[in-house]
Amino acid sequence: MSNEPERRVGHVEIATRIAELATHQEHLTNDVTDLKKDMKEILAAANKAKGGWLTLIAVGGVAGSVGAMVGKFLPFFIAKP
Repeated sequence: MSNEPERRVGHVEIATRIAELATHQEHLTNDVTDLKKDMKEILAAANKAKGGWLTLIAVGGVAGSVGAMVGKFLPFFIAKP
């Protein structure tokens, strides 16, 4: 009979600890959800930047090609016959 009050105290402590852990789990779940949202926003911004860089590289490539052609054929147009 003397162990019965100790068991009750032990059960109360365990129940309290379980409730605390459940609360922490809820907070962690909310934090993970927030992190997923942030990661999706970062990924969307990176994809937009990636498209901008590709456009810039394409324009630079075309401009370089046109410049090279002009530089190559300009002496033929300027040369006096």
